[in-house]
Amino acid sequence: MNEDVLDNITNTNDISSQALQHLGKASGWVKAVAILGFIGGGFMALGGIGMFIAIPLMGFLYLMIAGAYIYLSILLLNQANSIQGANPNMEKFALSYYTFWKTAVIIMIVMFGLSLIAGIAIGAAGFSRAF
Repeated sequence: MNEDVLDNITNTNDISSQALQHLGKASGWVKAVAILGFIGGGFMALGGIGMFIAIPLMGFLYLMIAGAYIYLSILLLNQANSIQGANPNMEKFALSYYTFWKTAVIIMIVMFGLSLIAGIAIGAAGFSRAF
């Protein structure tokens, strides 16, 4: 159903001026979140490099998570840039929006899976020490 709606929107003339105004206002906030993501990803990458020296596996995981933060921030920045100005590019916005959320959900699923595996492993190690 949503794909049909997106297929029908071919230019900004199909979108109300109020919706365009709200998208324009939102672009600044989206850009702010993207910038914060770049800053957080940068700090995480620096921490990952330091951690890599001490505990290579943890450092690798930190660097992977930092890469995900930076990639998601790039997608958010693309969203913000596509909807600012007098003529927003709705196709670019929709693609960035879709890619951002698809990637975010995949990362969440992977993190839940890794957390579950780590919890089981730590629980099994603790349980085996109890006996």
